[in-house]
Amino acid sequence: MKNTIYKIKKIKNNKVLIHHHLGLGDTIICNGLVNYLSNDKGIECFLPVKRHYLKMVTYLYKDNHRVNLFGIDMKQETMMLKALQKKMIYKF
Repeated sequence: MKNTIYKIKKIKNNKVLIHHHLGLGDTIICNGLVNYLSNDKGIECFLPVKRHYLKMVTYLYKDNHRVNLFGIDMKQETMMLKALQKKMIYKF
């Protein structure tokens, strides 16, 4: 995909929206990636989270102040995926 960034050094403004699968297990597995980018590389990460997992994922990242979570529902997830397909947002 042309809107996917494959190299960390190509991230502009040290900010990235990370859109991985939104299941709780996927979020836990990608925890290492998010912490690496935010803590080791100093990149501010924006992470969509299904609303019913938001409290749990907030706890997961409670000590990481470079991770910004925002709750979404199914309708918003569909809109975000359409925006990604139209290259309106970058995903990593």
